[in-house]
Amino acid sequence: MQVTIILVNYNTKRWIIECLASVYKYTALTEFEVVVIDNNSSDGSREAVTAIYPEVIWIANTENAGFGAANNKGIRVARGKYIFLLNTDTVLLNDAVSLLRDFMDNPENAQVGCVGPYLKNGDGGDNTSAGRFPTLFSYFLENLLFLTPPDSPGAGFSPGPGSAPEPVDYIIGAAMFWRAEVLRELKGFDTDFFLFYEEAELCLRLSRTKFGAVLIPGPQIVHYGGGASNKDPFWIFRNYKKSEYLFFYKAYGKMRAEVWRFLNLLRYALIPDRNYLKRLVYLIGL
Repeated sequence: MQVTIILVNYNTKRWIIECLASVYKYTALTEFEVVVIDNNSSDGSREAVTAIYPEVIWIANTENAGFGAANNKGIRVARGKYIFLLNTDTVLLNDAVSLLRDFMDNPENAQVGCVGPYLKNGDGGDNTSAGRFPTLFSYFLENLLFLTPPDSPGAGFSPGPGSAPEPVDYIIGAAMFWRAEVLRELKGFDTDFFLFYEEAELCLRLSRTKFGAVLIPGPQIVHYGGGASNKDPFWIFRNYKKSEYLFFYKAYGKMRAEVWRFLNLLRYALIPDRNYLKRLVYLIGL
């Protein structure tokens, strides 16, 4: 088996059907299997998918285990030489799987552990495809001074396709194409992260090996975004900030994580919004 495509589903019936249709339409030059890890959906996703694609391997969780933990379950059963972690709210516009596989098969790219495409928005514009590891300096710039220069150490970025692979700190989790042996050596995602920052932390561990991460032009994938997220703004805030704190703690240690907490408290105290008290109470107790 050349490639295992893993999708994590949580009540995204509309998205996953469209995603799979594009995978099967365009992936013509690569032997592949599809593994779906379902996080206890209730929207009829399984029935809809298996009726059209009975060959899909469907693994059902009894609860919403989160993005990283669900992907890890798929990684354990994957048979492919490569593992393509793909969001259900994406659509392929060409044989992206084969282009990514060809890149990894090239001996010149043997030191690349993870490769990703330049993602597009639904309107055809550039989407965020990769990022730089956040630091206290970048957090201060972006959240207290509201400065987001493209080369800020922690800024996410959406570069236009170039002619050569572009080294990046981390690939966005919507479309990560991995060497299976590298991903397994890293033991997959850290399951302390429920949602957000799990791909940054995983790629941080990758960066401490001999392997790296790059973006390449050629594969065309649309990422609509937000397909499986809870729409409650404070739920998103809580999970994002919890994961951000965890990233700083695991990447840089407790002292810098506490400085991150102080900068957050300062940001919401000096620049209050409608829910700033609720945010401050959550951050204090985090």
